[in-house]
Amino acid sequence: MAEPSRPQESLSAPPASSATSLAEQIRRGRMLFIAMAVAYTLGNFNDNFNKQAVSLLALSHHHTGLPGLITIVFTIPFLLFYAAAGWLADRFPRRSVIIASKAMELIFLSLGAVGIMTLNWPLIVIVIFLMAVQATIFGPALSGCIPDVYPESYVVHANARLTSVTTAGILLGVVAAGLVLNLRGTVHGLPLGRFIAACSLIGVSVIGLLVSFGVPHRPAGNPKEPFPWLGPVSSLQDLWNLRTDGLLTVSIITYAYFWFIAGLQILFINKMGKVQFGLSDATTSYLALAEMLGVALGSLAAGKIIAKDNGLWITPRATGTLAVFLALSGMAPDVPGPGKIIFLLSMLACAGVAGGLMMVPLGSFFQTRPAPEKRGRVIAASGFAASAGLLVAGIIYIPLQKYMQSSTIFIVMGLLTVPVALAIKPFFKRRKTKLIA
Repeated sequence: MAEPSRPQESLSAPPASSATSLAEQIRRGRMLFIAMAVAYTLGNFNDNFNKQAVSLLALSHHHTGLPGLITIVFTIPFLLFYAAAGWLADRFPRRSVIIASKAMELIFLSLGAVGIMTLNWPLIVIVIFLMAVQATIFGPALSGCIPDVYPESYVVHANARLTSVTTAGILLGVVAAGLVLNLRGTVHGLPLGRFIAACSLIGVSVIGLLVSFGVPHRPAGNPKEPFPWLGPVSSLQDLWNLRTDGLLTVSIITYAYFWFIAGLQILFINKMGKVQFGLSDATTSYLALAEMLGVALGSLAAGKIIAKDNGLWITPRATGTLAVFLALSGMAPDVPGPGKIIFLLSMLACAGVAGGLMMVPLGSFFQTRPAPEKRGRVIAASGFAASAGLLVAGIIYIPLQKYMQSSTIFIVMGLLTVPVALAIKPFFKRRKTKLIA
């Protein structure tokens, strides 16, 4: 992979005419950005509605190891196909890639609806895999569109807003799954909750496909980009070639660790609620709701805090804060009386805020650091690393959930995150810089 980064220079105040031009570009990009954000949010809603519904159904039918298997199955396509997804995002117009991936979503979740209605576990697992393929293709193309519609100086702010609304989609998907599955009654002999869940997957997919036609059309970034025939080996090669950019390398490692912790959290949040505390599907979903609401708030806060620099200096502080609230979440069982659930909800929400403060500057950096013709590959390489973190989370969940309480795992995650925060601190210093062509 060729040098992905561009030179940097000190950021100086633009002349008045330049400032006016930037404001106009931001204004013109707003409607295009809304279409992108809605398409992304609906996809996140469906993805997480499907996974949460399946996980809760699995736990209700005593398949306690299945959520870990689902995480593994969902992660494998990211590792196998992220290089190809980055190639698609650079080789073809990103709008075309997005529309095609949303059409795939409709087809795959139609099969998923059948699996949920019939509790066909092999079909459910296959659909989880197919949806991961769709998400792999969709991600780099959508992320690569943001610098196409906004000036670089506004990308962090755009990502803050995008992360907050897409997190809201995740949040709604997780909560809606619990609420829907709690519905009582039958339709044509099927439980009402499962029937509505299946119909919702299809309906939201249709709306997402229609909205995706509003994504802006831009020419392909690199029409001559060769196909990465080696698949995950190509992703590893890309990561290796990025080692000359020390800041980008540390950012990718931090991003991978964040998603490892995030994957482990969501698995043990469900088990903590359903098994350790004996909560209903709906109340268990509220635990995830609290954390995702925190992520949305943290993302919005990142957009406000970050001014003209890349915002990476927030990352070590946010990582340390995440460590504290993870450990405190694990102490919830020691809180007396019904206050333990309120305490847990509060700690998870605060952990979510820290997560949002981590995600926005890191995600924005992967979009603005590389040259436009390499943007898709760098985004895909960072996504590959994050997927590796998720895969490890899914693998270790299966033995851990047999031998350790969920609350204990949260304390361990907090303790593990402290040295990570200390290790990355020297690399992420405040930098008032911008990238140039």
